[in-house]
Amino acid sequence: MEDAHVVIDNLGGDPSCGIFAIFDGHGGRQVSDHCQERFPTLFTQELRKKPYSLEQPIKDVFTKVDNELRLLDSDGCGSTACVCVIRVEQGERVLYTANLGDSRAVLFKANSG
Repeated sequence: MEDAHVVIDNLGGDPSCGIFAIFDGHGGRQVSDHCQERFPTLFTQELRKKPYSLEQPIKDVFTKVDNELRLLDSDGCGSTACVCVIRVEQGERVLYTANLGDSRAVLFKANSG
């Protein structure tokens, strides 16, 4: 299996923030494993800056990881990504989602009809 995932509640010691991600590797595990290792670390660094909105920090982390991957000899490996961040902002839970490639998140709430 070439997939990797991240499930971190209490991200960076912040009980109001969690990150959940799936990296769907293509052609090997090297890229998806690198994403699994680096995405939470870099995102935690961005969280320490305490931005109100996480849209730009998420984009920045995707760019940083992509730049790191350019330096790896990944032998044609690649990965899609689907990242979800849940954070409490002004007393409300806010869900941020981002994807790269053909991976997507679907939100479902039971008994919502």
